[in-house]
Amino acid sequence: MAFPARLPGLDLLRIAAVLAVIAFHWLFRGPVLGVSGPARFPALEQIAVYGYFGVDLFFTLSGFVIAWSAEARDAIGFARARLLRLWPAFAVSASLTAVVLAWAADPGLPVTAAQWLANLTFLPHLFGQRFVDSAYWSIVVELVFYGWVFLALATGLWRRRPALLGWGWLALSAVNLKLGSVAYDRLVLASFAGEFLAGILLFRLWSSGPSAGRLAMLAAAMAVQVAHGMVNAADLTSQYGVVPDPRVVALLHLAIFALVALAVPLRTGATAARLFRTAGLMTYPAYLLHQNIGTVALARLAAAGIEPGIALSMTGAALLAASWLIATRVEPVGRRLLAALVDPLVARLPGRPP
Repeated sequence: MAFPARLPGLDLLRIAAVLAVIAFHWLFRGPVLGVSGPARFPALEQIAVYGYFGVDLFFTLSGFVIAWSAEARDAIGFARARLLRLWPAFAVSASLTAVVLAWAADPGLPVTAAQWLANLTFLPHLFGQRFVDSAYWSIVVELVFYGWVFLALATGLWRRRPALLGWGWLALSAVNLKLGSVAYDRLVLASFAGEFLAGILLFRLWSSGPSAGRLAMLAAAMAVQVAHGMVNAADLTSQYGVVPDPRVVALLHLAIFALVALAVPLRTGATAARLFRTAGLMTYPAYLLHQNIGTVALARLAAAGIEPGIALSMTGAALLAASWLIATRVEPVGRRLLAALVDPLVARLPGRPP
C-alpha cells in the first residue's frame, strides 16, 4: 500500500503520552519525594500516579513507527535513520539539562563534565557515569529495541520469519515472569516486549490487513504485557509506598492498545495535521527536558514564594518554548550536520549503493 507521510492520530497520542509522563513527575513523583518543593497536590496525585503509563504508550507507538521505518530499509539504512532522528535533539537536551543542573548546584542532582560527555553517547553507564536525567532510561530501552530490529533486518528474519520472531519474543518475555531476572529483562526487554510487539502488529494489520496469525499474536502480546504490567506496578509500592489498583493497571494497558488501533485511521484537515505534526515533534525534547529541569524550576519558584499553580504554569510555558525551539529550529540543523558526517561513512560500507 502507499503510505501517507504521517499519521496525525499518532501525533495526538504522542502528545497524550508526554503529558501523562510530565504529570507523573511534576504532580506525583516530585511532590511525594519532596524534591520539587513543599507543594503537594493530593487530589491530583491519585490520578497522576498512573501517568507513568505514558512511557508504555510511547513504547507501543515506537513499535508501530519502527516497523514502518524498517519497511523499505535495510539494516544500515534503518540504523542511519534512527541515529539522525534521536541524537541531535538528545545531545541538545542533555547539554541543556547539564547546564541547568550545574547552575542550580543542587546536591541531590549533581552533574560533572565527564557525566555530560558520557551522556552524549546515550550509554553513560558504560563509562561509570549516571544519566543527567533518570528519564533517559527509556531511551536505552528504545536503543536495545532498535538493536534487535537491526539484527533482524541484517539476517533477513524481519521479512522472512516475522511469526517466528514475534512468537519467540513473546516466549522469552513470558519466561521472565517466572525468572524475574533484571539482566535478562534488560537484554530481551521482557517487561515491554508486548508493547513493542503490539505496535509492530498494529502496523502490519494496517499495512497488510488482518490475518488469524496476526490477531492471535496481538492477543497474546496483550496478555503477556498485562501480566508484566502487574509486576512493574509493584515498583510504585517499593519506591513510593503506593499500591496501584490492579484493575486500573490492566485496563490502562488494554486502553493503550485500543487507542493506537483507533488513532491510526484518524484523518484531519491540513491545518490540524500540521499543528499535530509540530506538537508531535515537540514531544521528544519535552520528554528529555521535563524531569530534572522541571524539578529545579518548581523548587526554585516555590522557594521564591510563587503559588504552586502559577509555578506549574510558568514551568510548563518554559518547557513548551524550549521544546518548540529544539524541534523546529535546532534539531533540523543538527540532523543535516550529522547526516553530512554520517553519510560519507555509510557510503563506504560494502554493498551500499552510490
